[in-house]
Amino acid sequence: MKRKALWRKALWAGLLAIVILLACAGCQRELPREEKEVVKGYASWPSYSFEEAIAEAKTIVYGKAVSKSDVIEEVTSPPEGLDGGEEVTDTNYYCEVSLEPITLVKGEAGEDGEVAVRDFEVETDTKIYDTDGVDPIELEQEYVFFLNEYNVFFGPSMMMLVEDGQVSTSVLPTSVKEEILVEQGKDLDDYANMNMEQVYVENAMPVEEYLALIEEAM
Repeated sequence: MKRKALWRKALWAGLLAIVILLACAGCQRELPREEKEVVKGYASWPSYSFEEAIAEAKTIVYGKAVSKSDVIEEVTSPPEGLDGGEEVTDTNYYCEVSLEPITLVKGEAGEDGEVAVRDFEVETDTKIYDTDGVDPIELEQEYVFFLNEYNVFFGPSMMMLVEDGQVSTSVLPTSVKEEILVEQGKDLDDYANMNMEQVYVENAMPVEEYLALIEEAM
């Protein structure tokens, strides 16, 4: 009887060890940051004028980033007919940043009173995802965002960091661009054959002044 009891204990111990090994086989050890693979992404961002950006945005918000979710893995497939008849999938990694609105210019906040923004600059256990020209959203910082229906900003220029009440932006009305060029001593005749909406002009101004320009154009 004693030998049979010992045999049963050994059997259960062996089975338990197998279960633990199988569970751990699916686990990934988190690498030190310096050892993680950097996955560089490059995006082709659409070009919007000031007025187009306002019209296309589902949400325009000035607020503070207060929290981030864990990294979310999203598997997507191309629309039917564009997959070449093959099973094609793409995996995206992002986190949801909760923005506490200071001024909600357009759109609605969630039931919790906050606005969600997708941030694709994330880290997994083994990789760092880095989109060229885009900085990760920093907690406790204030931003102005132009967001689409998926809570994604239209491009780097539509994610505007606000520091000490000042916002630096190139998303400006034509009239403001012209005023800035004149202040810089430029001759507007030099731009006569150009589409002023496509002329790059960046300016820093009080964020409340910028929000007023947006509201005036809505």
